[in-house]
Parts: sequence; C-alpha cells; structure tokens
Amino acid sequence: MSQKETGLKLLRYLIDYKTVNNPGKGQFPDSNVISFVQESLLHWNSEIKSKIFETENYSSIYMASDLTTPKDIVFLGHLDVVPVTSEWDSNPFELTIKNKVLGFGRGSKDCKGSVVSALLFIKKINVNRKTDSLVNRIGLFLSTDEESGGQYGAKEFFEYAKENSILPKYIINVDGGPKVVFKRRAGFNLRLKAPPLIKKATATVKEEEFSTRIMFDNNRHSAYFVPGVDSHALLSLSKYLHINSHVRISAISGEWVKGNVIPSKVQAKVLDSRAKSNLKQLFSYDENLTKILRLLRRIVLINIITEKPSEFGVTVNPNILTYSATKGTELQFDVRAFLSPKDKEQLISAVSNCIGDLASQFKIECRGSSGYFYTDPSDPLVLTSTEVMKEYNLMDEDELPKEQEGASDARYATMFGVPAIDIGPKGGNIHGDNEYIDLESMIQFSSIYEDIVRRLLIKD
Repeated sequence: MSQKETGLKLLRYLIDYKTVNNPGKGQFPDSNVISFVQESLLHWNSEIKSKIFETENYSSIYMASDLTTPKDIVFLGHLDVVPVTSEWDSNPFELTIKNKVLGFGRGSKDCKGSVVSALLFIKKINVNRKTDSLVNRIGLFLSTDEESGGQYGAKEFFEYAKENSILPKYIINVDGGPKVVFKRRAGFNLRLKAPPLIKKATATVKEEEFSTRIMFDNNRHSAYFVPGVDSHALLSLSKYLHINSHVRISAISGEWVKGNVIPSKVQAKVLDSRAKSNLKQLFSYDENLTKILRLLRRIVLINIITEKPSEFGVTVNPNILTYSATKGTELQFDVRAFLSPKDKEQLISAVSNCIGDLASQFKIECRGSSGYFYTDPSDPLVLTSTEVMKEYNLMDEDELPKEQEGASDARYATMFGVPAIDIGPKGGNIHGDNEYIDLESMIQFSSIYEDIVRRLLIKD
C-alpha cells in the first residue's frame, strides 16, 4: 500500500469516529479512537509502549519506545472535534473527497489530517526501526479534550512528564497550518449575567434575522474573527438596536454551538412601538435582555493592557446566549489576549467599567485560561523548522515565524519550559461548515516532519 493510500485509509477511519467534544450539551468523544491509534502503532512496532490518561469522559495516549526516559521530540495532537451544524454539503463524519485533492469531514483539518501526517512519519521510522535510530528519540501524545481546554489531556501529560522527569526537549504540535507558529494568545470565557426584568409595551412584533459573514473563507472559529472586516451576527443585532433605540427584544434564538464558535445566524423577535400599524398589541419583553444586546458593541471594544504584543490585538466575541423569563440572560464571550490566568480580574474590571452603572445590577464572571503559548523565535526548533519550510517553498525567503489566532495545547509545553511550535498541512473552514484538508499537503507533511526532526537532531 502506498503512503497516500495509507494516509487516506487512516484519515477515513479517524473521521468516522464521532469525537464531538461539547460538554455543555453532554457530548463527549468516542474513546475508541484512542484504541485505534494504539493498535495501529503496535501493528507497526509490537514493542512500542503506551500510557493511557483517562477520566470519565476523556481518553488520551502517550506512546514511545519506552516511558521512562525523556524523548528529544514529542509530536502533540488532538482527535476531538467541535460540533457541526446542518449546513454541510456532505456527511461530516464520513471522508468525502472532491477533485481528488480535498478531503472533507469534521476534524479533517483540526486536526485529524495533521495527526495522519505525523502517523505516516512514525510508521516509516518504526517499520524501518532496525536501521533507523529515531525510534528511541520520538514520542507521540494524542488527546481528546483539546477543544474543551486540554485540562485532562495535554496538561495532565506535561504534569506527568514533569513529575517523572521525562519532559521532552521539543514539542511539535501538529495542530497548525503550513507556517511556523511560535506564539498564540490565551483564551478566556467571560460571562455576563442579568436577572429578568419583565416589562410590557404596546407594539407590533416582527422577526428579524442577523447573519455572520466571514470574509474569504468559512471559518467560524472565534479567534480568527477580524473586527472591522468580518461581521458577527450578534454584533449586527447590537448595531440594529443602537440605530433603532425604541425597539425591544422579546425573544431570541441562534445557532449557539460552542464558546469559541461564532453563531452563523441569530433570530430576534422585535417589538416596535413606533410602527404605524393597526395591529399593535400589548407584549411582554425583558428589558435586561435588550440592554445586554445593546451593550455588545461597546463591550467588544474593551481596552486592556496585555503582557505581550499581538498582531491580532484583543478580540472579544459574544458566542453563546441563553435566556429564559425566569432565569434571565447569560451571555458568554470568547476573549483572546496575551494575558496570564491571574489576569482574569483585569478582564472583569474592564467590562465593569464599560457597562458603568449596570455593573451593580449584572453579574460578571471570568473563567481563567491556561495561559498563552510562546517560544523564543531564536530557539533551534523555530529556526530549523523555518529553514525546512522555506526549502519546501511554504514560507517565503524573507518570511518570519508567525503568531496564529487560536489557542493550542502547545501552551502546556511552554508552561513547563519546553520549546514548541504549531505546524501542519493546508486546509480550511476550521470549526465551520465543510471543513477540509488538502490531501497532497497532508502526505507532504509526513516528509516535512521527518526533515525537521532529522535536521534538528543532527544539530543537537
């Protein structure tokens, strides 16, 4: 079987496993995907060792020639995926190949296709292990909880590695694109809660729909949203309320997916007290719901001082809204910034200052991040990877390693002092409909990973 055939077979199997990670709705990844990877590596090398990290809902695996010595390089990846909407053109849990070039399926880019690239490299050195000295210097760690923060996967692995003195020298995180990424902002979950404040108004009622528009691709990942370029459905509603200050919102619904996924659409029931109509009636509405929605356009512009500069600045996106007439309104914001977990009070203070007197009536909470990801750009891992990527013409000769928008589990590596990079094959529509991987790039990256590893270890 050719390398491409093996890669497609692996990708097909991985996508077939339903590994949606959405704890808020009781959806957890199928742990059998971990067993599949374990069996695949044992088939290539029956002597390989493994350690399973397991909780009630998540499983992760570390595999290496032995578990007692630190490895030079550990490949890091994840097999869980975000939920899907109904707008896919194909079955999201079945690999669909179009034009022999693109492979569509949930997780194909983020990051099952990238895991395939790493597996192909690992297969090569294990099948030829009698003549290849890399086997004893390489490890692999795969988790199923990256999309919910990595607390039970990558974080637990690095804590285990620290405790057992087996922290690797370098981490190559396959959860990335075809550039060398050496830093990413931290992600915070900020929540604004308001009690119900039911009032009545004589008005006409109508349904209004607001849509998210992302320029140039179909990426719904909140961290990739570009203020001033892209359009967020809830922010469009907020501007509508600013312009039409007399209207009130009596009900709202939307495609709420996950804290770091922007809703594609939002529907609002609007009460218009000034409409010229004979159909006016007395309706109930929640004044606090309307107030929060009106405030959004100000909250997303909060000013905070970060620990490191970012070419993406600070992004604040309202992605999940829950409302009931008895419990009131809760709005979840995805915040991206170069801040440490201890800085969450700074975020709370910034929002409090932004909403003024309402801060005493509303409740503001911030669930801390695990920190940001940063590796010194002069580190040998960054320099060697950049050198290799330029030779493959995937980075221009004068191009520098970059910052990327979303968070990744590489932050746990750098938290423990292990240099890391994010790097992986081409693809698109991460967290959005019709996610895809470039199949040729997926195969090519198995060679890219090998070249980075060999060159880096020779230099060492």
